[in-house]
Amino acid sequence: EVLLRELEYEYVAVSVYYFAGMMLLMGPVGIRCFCMVQQGLRSDTLAAAVMCLIVGVVLLILSFFNAHLVHTPFASFAHLCLRFIELSLARCFGGGKPAVTLLLA
Repeated sequence: EVLLRELEYEYVAVSVYYFAGMMLLMGPVGIRCFCMVQQGLRSDTLAAAVMCLIVGVVLLILSFFNAHLVHTPFASFAHLCLRFIELSLARCFGGGKPAVTLLLA
């Protein structure tokens, strides 16, 4: 509660970047698994099954992440992203040049 009250922007930014990093890691892993299975075993069915497994893992991570947002004022990951955009724009327009650099990074 104190973390959200005093450092809301930082908390929201870390949460969004953590989840985005997990998804950006799982995407190339899924593509590589799909290509390796398709090239090595020449089985489109097995390659599709591996891709479904990766999609299932991504959805499991999303549901786990959303379940842990229960203890925060955010309803879901989408709500967390919207709050991050609101806070970033407020910092950008109210904070001057360093805030623009932070937002672009």
